[in-house]
Amino acid sequence: MKQQLKSILPKFIFYKQLKSILPKFIFYKKSNKPSIVIYGVRRGGTTWLSEIISSNGKFRNMGQLTEANVRPYYSAQIALKRKLLPSMLNYQYFLLSDRHKLELKTLFKDIEAGAYRILDVNFSFKKNRALYKLLNISYLSSWIKEEFDFKTVVILRHPISTALSLCNTGWPHDYLPYLDSNFIRENYLNTEMYEMAKTIDKTGSKIEKYVLEWLLKQQEIFQNMDRHFIVYYEDLVLNPESSAVKLEKKLNIEIDRKLFSKLSGSTVFSSLESKDLLKKDKFAKLSAWSNVLSIDEKRKIQNIFKVFNHQIYDVHSITHKASAL
Repeated sequence: MKQQLKSILPKFIFYKQLKSILPKFIFYKKSNKPSIVIYGVRRGGTTWLSEIISSNGKFRNMGQLTEANVRPYYSAQIALKRKLLPSMLNYQYFLLSDRHKLELKTLFKDIEAGAYRILDVNFSFKKNRALYKLLNISYLSSWIKEEFDFKTVVILRHPISTALSLCNTGWPHDYLPYLDSNFIRENYLNTEMYEMAKTIDKTGSKIEKYVLEWLLKQQEIFQNMDRHFIVYYEDLVLNPESSAVKLEKKLNIEIDRKLFSKLSGSTVFSSLESKDLLKKDKFAKLSAWSNVLSIDEKRKIQNIFKVFNHQIYDVHSITHKASAL
């Protein structure tokens, strides 16, 4: 065993060094197959889905392209995106001027032509399609569809599971740009929704605020479900083979099934859930959060769903309701 490690280790170190000095890809010839856009929210499974889709090594995985908030450390990628992206509050995009639309359109066109290799997440010698993970721009999905021949997929994860995972990160809430927008209020929120959102912002618990964020960021998706190809995080976990077949057919890709046995490092369960998807009783692992929430917390969240007319998930089950599709 030691001898095997001695023979493998130098090769592994050399490979890591090679990856660090070479560009993210050497050859890029745009395929006649369209690039792919993933819409979702933070901790919603987008990173894991992007790894599944790009598992054949042919994709330029551009990561979370439209997010460029300042980090506590220097990032060449963030610095570049801050120069290229339209400057919006917290980089939340839902109503853009013609100038900002042109800036965004130019960025996509340049990437499609092979520019900005530094933004690519993965390394491969040859690539021919781009993959974008967009967590803050679903309100512009119709415009993006009109401007580009992209295939799109929306991933949804139970809002409570998502909220608990966000609670563990300590990240601040970023729903205020939506709540303060007249455009969102006039087109997506009725009076009852808006008043509840304002109350949650003032007096709500941490998990209520994250659930509110989940709802506010995706109202365009929820109001136009028939226009989107939807996949569910829970289905990826519980029904990997049927999920893989569905993705392959819809997106015209080939998927490495091994990716379904391992979540990405970014898309983790809450601390109450297991990362080991090879163990039995996956459903119980996914639903572990249900045993922690109090009856009062569940009642409050269920009331939020009711006011927002949200019919895909409820507080009593991790699975989505097929009747809502």
